[in-house]
Amino acid sequence: MIWLKLKLHMIPSISQEVDHVTQLYESLLNESSNKEKLKELLLLQVSIRGRIQEFEDLFEKNYENPLIVHFEKQKLRLRKLLQKEPIKLITPPSEPIKAPNPQKPITTDDYIKDVIQKNVKRSNTPPPATQAEWKELVFKIKLTKEEYGKLLNLKAKRNKIL
Repeated sequence: MIWLKLKLHMIPSISQEVDHVTQLYESLLNESSNKEKLKELLLLQVSIRGRIQEFEDLFEKNYENPLIVHFEKQKLRLRKLLQKEPIKLITPPSEPIKAPNPQKPITTDDYIKDVIQKNVKRSNTPPPATQAEWKELVFKIKLTKEEYGKLLNLKAKRNKIL
């Protein structure tokens, strides 16, 4: 997709461009069962993502300009457009769906007993403990002669104090 160059004075043209892209995108979504149309749709999505990035770059450069709000609106329209998914063909299930077996309604007494049993089981079992593995880290530091000399002096001072 060839996009117009983003300039602050071109708000109406940019809006029309986004309208055109929206119509094109939705028509490709409806025809996404065709492989070529699907490829076109994917290419258009990539192009739209690039355009959104261009809108973001423009915003960073001109965030103080009150006209930038109109460009943000167009960016949001493009983002919303990318959220739409292609319509998938509905295929009938190969096997009929079985109705779930009707269960006997639970009584209040049974429910209370079940809750009590679950709480007793929870209180008897301790929470699972996670074990941390001890691993030794080895750092290698390269020092210049001056830095190494300073390090030795600091160690010597520390050893004299202790």
